[in-house]
Amino acid sequence: MPTISMDIVVNGDILATDLIVNDVVLFEAGTILTVPRIEILRALSIAEVTVESRESRGNWLNETLNNIDLRFSYVENIPLMLRMKTWIRDVLINLEANRG
Repeated sequence: MPTISMDIVVNGDILATDLIVNDVVLFEAGTILTVPRIEILRALSIAEVTVESRESRGNWLNETLNNIDLRFSYVENIPLMLRMKTWIRDVLINLEANRG
């Protein structure tokens, strides 16, 4: 869990610990840092954050897709459920592709 300067934070970095400002949890661990969130942190003069390793960022997608396959395996013979599974997988894959 590297602690990095806000100068090198990028869209898609994931907080490894809760981000607390003035005794208030601003963002919880696991929050994906998006451009608007990064701008908020910079506006609050946050100097650095602790993020999950960038090398492991892609692992969440494979784990999540495998979990979705397992959970939907019980209802795949229902057309609506198969469409829902496909839609969820597509959303997650597109999310990962746009995380930068």
